[in-house]
Amino acid sequence: MPNTPAAIGKGMLALCAEAGTAEEYLAGVEDLLAPAGRVERIAEGQ
Repeated sequence: MPNTPAAIGKGMLALCAEAGTAEEYLAGVEDLLAPAGRVERIAEGQ
């Protein structure tokens, strides 16, 4: 199924990582996802 908001850079993405994940890795993932829209880091269980 197409994700039109992501296709035009207006999507909303959640990023959840294990404790201790390197900041450099998280920043790289955010950079990878950013063209699809807003990226929000969330805690496990949210």
